Amino acid sequence: MLDEHEIIARIYVAAAVPELWGGRGVLDVIAEVATCTDGVVIAIDDEGVMRWITNDSAAPKLEVYFRENWVVQNPYLGTVLASASLDSFLTLK
Repeated sequence: MLDEHEIIARIYVAAAVPELWGGRGVLDVIAEVATCTDGVVIAIDDEGVMRWITNDSAAPKLEVYFRENWVVQNPYLGTVLASASLDSFLTLK
């Protein structure tokens, strides 16, 4: 497993080269650190358009999730979106 400095470095590089998040890239590394199999980032713009990227393990599952429109059947999504704010992600100490 990579050390934390190498993981952070890969995250910074992926911020500039988005293709490095998916496949066997940064999301795969983060999933391994979290002892998970799947890594996913979903972004929703102001107009409600969703974009997503996954590691190889999660890709087939997320394709079904969106193709079969499970996203609108998620009872937690509305609550999360309604309560989400930048403040909930950033804390200054």
